[in-house]
Amino acid sequence: MQNGNQDVGVAAIQQYLSGVDYPVNKPNLLQHADDEGAPEEVLALLRTLPDSDFSSLDEVTEAVGNH
Repeated sequence: MQNGNQDVGVAAIQQYLSGVDYPVNKPNLLQHADDEGAPEEVLALLRTLPDSDFSSLDEVTEAVGNH
């Protein structure tokens, strides 16, 4: 998936968000990805998400696709 200056695939995002308990807010989402060893490219993309609660992985990937 391409956005402004990153090329991070949805599969990579899904890999690092596996096991998240939904609903989850943005700070906890970032913390989980960081704890799972997500590379900076994935964390940077997640930081662009709106400050809201996400009810599913699909909702996260949809929000990522809108950036």
